[in-house]
Amino acid sequence: MLFEDSNIKSIIQEARSHAAELPWIEFKVNNADPQEIGEYVNALSDTAALYNQNFGFIVWGIENGTHEIVGTTFEPHKAKQGNQSLELWINAQLNPQV
Repeated sequence: MLFEDSNIKSIIQEARSHAAELPWIEFKVNNADPQEIGEYVNALSDTAALYNQNFGFIVWGIENGTHEIVGTTFEPHKAKQGNQSLELWINAQLNPQV
C-alpha cells in the first residue's frame, strides 16, 4: 500500500484546514465524469510538481466551498469508461505511462 490510512487522514485534515483547496488537492462530491477526472489527474500531477509535492490528490466526499465531509455516491473502483475500468482508461491516456 502506498499510503497508510493515518497518512491519508492527515493529508485530508491538513487540506481541509485551509480556507481554499490546496493547488495539488481537489475536493469533489460526486463527480463521475471520466473525461473531467482525467483532466484533473493531469492538472494535479503538473501542479504537484510545481509545488514540489510528490503527489496530487482528488478527494471525493468533501464539499469544495466549505470543506465539510458530506460523503459521495461515486465509487471509482466500479466506474468504467466504455469497457475499461476508469483507472485503466485514465492510465492509458497519460503520457508518460505510469
